[in-house]
Amino acid sequence: MTDEEDAFDEFKNGSAQHTAIVTSVGTLIISVKIGGDRQALTDFQLVAERALKIGAENNRDVETRGSGQFDNRGKELYSQIIVHP
Repeated sequence: MTDEEDAFDEFKNGSAQHTAIVTSVGTLIISVKIGGDRQALTDFQLVAERALKIGAENNRDVETRGSGQFDNRGKELYSQIIVHP
């Protein structure tokens, strides 16, 4: 396993704030819990920001998906992070 793969291990099992799927081609999809309310989206932002930071540090192709909801500063809340192999 490479250092890049190790960097994302913490996200692969899911948590109270997110679910995770690894596709057959190695894409990691990190999402807010299904049926999550606004609080779930808010809680997911810490997970999303950490994944984005790790992606940048490891030069990985990371995609974000917005939720259509915004925080009190007007920034769209992430609902999904996709980490390409």
